[in-house]
Amino acid sequence: SAPGKGSCFSFELPAEVAEAPRLRPDPTTLGGRSLDIVVVDDDPANLTLALRQLEQLGHQARGSTQPVEALEWVAKAAPDLLIVD
Repeated sequence: SAPGKGSCFSFELPAEVAEAPRLRPDPTTLGGRSLDIVVVDDDPANLTLALRQLEQLGHQARGSTQPVEALEWVAKAAPDLLIVD
């Protein structure tokens, strides 16, 4: 290497092709059931994205940008999971 000229390096990493990701949950990890999930996020775009992803995984998901509304839902029927931003 010389000042102002830099250096050139190369290397190889052996790797295998990964399996395609599963879009459905493994029934053995969730007891074969979908979860009831409440999501709270103040950003509507992030909330929509999270809800779509959870629904694609087979879960019942509902969301709100308002924490008070989500607390009312939780008080009426406790969800399996609460995701809060």
